[in-house]
Amino acid sequence: METGDTTAHYELLLLDNTNKIVYAGAVPLKRGANHISIPLGRKRGLDSDQVYLFRLLNSRNEYWQMKFIYVRDRETL
Repeated sequence: METGDTTAHYELLLLDNTNKIVYAGAVPLKRGANHISIPLGRKRGLDSDQVYLFRLLNSRNEYWQMKFIYVRDRETL
């Protein structure tokens, strides 16, 4: 993030008629490139073939977000 923040808060929302927050937390940041790894999957309550919104919130109250469809690996079913 370009704000000099040391922490960013994030949320993962299920985009359906409820738009409920499935998971929320915070990640540490440093100046420069940040490669953030947040483990998601069955243990986090994600359902296959559902649309989710992942968003980061910085100290300027700006959201950085992306939508995705979670598809569980068919070999792990």
